[in-house]
Amino acid sequence: ETNTNYTCNDSQDNAIYQIGDQLRCNDVEETLNICYPSDCNNEFSLSDLYGKVTWIDMTASWWDICFFHVPEADELVLEYLGNSDVMIFNVIYDEGQPRPCSLWVDEGNSDLPLMIEDGVSLSFFGSNTLESLFFTDGQMPKHVFIDHELNVYYKQKGKMENIEVSEIIDEMLDLMRGN
Repeated sequence: ETNTNYTCNDSQDNAIYQIGDQLRCNDVEETLNICYPSDCNNEFSLSDLYGKVTWIDMTASWWDICFFHVPEADELVLEYLGNSDVMIFNVIYDEGQPRPCSLWVDEGNSDLPLMIEDGVSLSFFGSNTLESLFFTDGQMPKHVFIDHELNVYYKQKGKMENIEVSEIIDEMLDLMRGN
């Protein structure tokens, strides 16, 4: 069920989000598909992130470095998986080229949601993609952190070490709790 208690930016512009920008209503309300290991027909929208701190890890099926990093990244994910204030998911572009969703799941934590390419909505760095809301080039991997009030807290291209990701998530949790 979508959270309707959020506030969002009602601007209709399509500018790339910068750090500090609040997510626009039209982006927050778009329905996206998530592929879990057992069911690839789950839907959610960015409005579901309201009240949570979020890390979106974007990669591509063909990016070997990211694929082989999955077990290491899972160590970090396990720290936060039981925390209802944290949402983490991977976005895999060019799914099946060469690795299908199931192979990513087999390598990683089966409780971590995977969002995969679904027709036009999530094609690798095209218009109208989740990635294109935050970045202007096709470099992989990419990371987006969204705070509990749907503001872009941080974003970065390139690999991030677990300690860096953990520090950002912990900062956002502290801000959310008023620390």
